[in-house]
Order: sequence, then structure tokens, then C-alpha cells
Amino acid sequence: YRIASVRFNRFDQATQPLPLGYLPIGDRIATFNPLYGQGMSVAALQCQALADALGQVTTADPSSDWRAALASPYLANAAVPAEAAWLIGQASDMEYPAYRGQPSVAAVALNKDLRRAFATSIGRADRMSRIDQVLHLLEPLSHLSSLVHRHTGSGDPRQDPALAQAREISPALN
Repeated sequence: YRIASVRFNRFDQATQPLPLGYLPIGDRIATFNPLYGQGMSVAALQCQALADALGQVTTADPSSDWRAALASPYLANAAVPAEAAWLIGQASDMEYPAYRGQPSVAAVALNKDLRRAFATSIGRADRMSRIDQVLHLLEPLSHLSSLVHRHTGSGDPRQDPALAQAREISPALN
């Protein structure tokens, strides 16, 4: 597959509010390398984020404008699966010699964890299944880190300075 570009639009960090009633979803928030097959998963998780946000605002103060109240919680929660998929894509792309991007600190930390996870899962279907759960966005990225650090005996993953810095930048790693 050839794609012109991938993008991640951080609507959750916009300095100006979006037009009232406009809520981006799916490819409008982020596009990914189709080889990883994450677009539909991210869109489905964003639908869940929208349903959750709708549930919160319908029980909120009836005198407030529900459309304005909906945007902030939805955009914050919709960014989480997009960021997780974005980081998985970056971390995976780093393995290719032709990769020319500037990976984020979080992607470098995730790449390191992925390498360790795959190395420790050889011949262990249970471990590979847990890694697959993370890569298919069924479990948070933090499950990968705890799996790797528990197996390698390197202690608490929160003590890794690179990982701590990555967690500050990327909520998807928490």
C-alpha cells in the first residue's frame, strides 16, 4: 500500500473552540498506515467515546447548552485511541530502514517495549495473545509495558526515565 501521508489532528488541544455541534470522528481526527489496520478500530472506539460523552451531558444541567458541554469530554476521549494507534504506527515504522520520520519520545519508548515484548513472547502463546490485545487496541498501551517489565525483572516500569517522560507527553501510554 502507498499512502501520501498520515496525520493526527489534535482537536482536543485546539486553542479555539470548534463550531458548535461539529465533532470530528475517525479519519478526520487521524489517518494511519493501512498496513496496520487500525482506522476502523479507532473510529469504533471514538464512537464509544461519543456515546459516553452523550451520556454525561444528557444528565448534566438542563439549562446549559449540551452541544458545548459535549465537545471537551468527547474530544479528550476520542484522542486516546487515535494517539495509541498513532504511537503503535510510529513505533512499528521505526523498524523499517526507509523510515524517515522524527519519532516522538513516546514512540521510541513504545518501540523499545515492543522489541522486548516480542523477544519474551517466543514460544509463549499466552504472552503473544496479550501483546496482540494491545496492538489491536483492546487493551491500553500500559499493559504492554507492565508485561515487559514484569517478565524482564527490570522493576517498576514507572521508574524508567524515558518511559516516565513519554507518559507525561502521551496519555495513551497510561
